[in-house]
Amino acid sequence: MCEILDRIENRRLQNGIKQGKTEKELQIIQNMYRHQFPLEQIAVSVERSVDEIKDILKKQSTLPS
Repeated sequence: MCEILDRIENRRLQNGIKQGKTEKELQIIQNMYRHQFPLEQIAVSVERSVDEIKDILKKQSTLPS
């Protein structure tokens, strides 16, 4: 029983860490965009494609359509 609870707690911890990393990455992307970094440079910095960066910025209503 204790082992099962440990696994559940570990999954929750891993999900929390993953969510935190995602939120930080979004902050970095938005900050770089606000400071007029080229999309290509933002993409390289966060190891994503330019299309992914555009999609993220559109979802955040930062990038004009």
